[in-house]
Amino acid sequence: MAKAKIFLIADNGFIRDLIKDRLTKEDYDVFVNSDTPDILNIISSQAPDLIILDIAMNELDGLDFGDKLSQFPATQNIPVIMISDKSEYNAIKQAIERVKAADYLVKPFKPDVLIWKVEAVLEDRSQQEPPPGE
Repeated sequence: MAKAKIFLIADNGFIRDLIKDRLTKEDYDVFVNSDTPDILNIISSQAPDLIILDIAMNELDGLDFGDKLSQFPATQNIPVIMISDKSEYNAIKQAIERVKAADYLVKPFKPDVLIWKVEAVLEDRSQQEPPPGE
């Protein structure tokens, strides 16, 4: 049984495959998408535990899309980890504050760091959720 359901939004094939393969190896259930017009509805129907969102994509601005995620009722409580090649303090701060991201990962990154961040965000989320039946 998979640990958690993760929705990955990235259009760079190398990054997308690297993340998907590493998460799958750790037994996460990974759904991959890039910039489909009805992506919010797809995410809502999948009800993921976490979204990993690449800021830099061809057709979709990750920050703008992150804004939509935080405003769409079905996705506003799903934690988001932003990934980007921007490592400047202001870029990171803007992404975390604007999107209300749970974390931020600078490319290139070590796959073990990705797993550590995913586990930390999911653990934090599980501590915030009420126990079943409440």
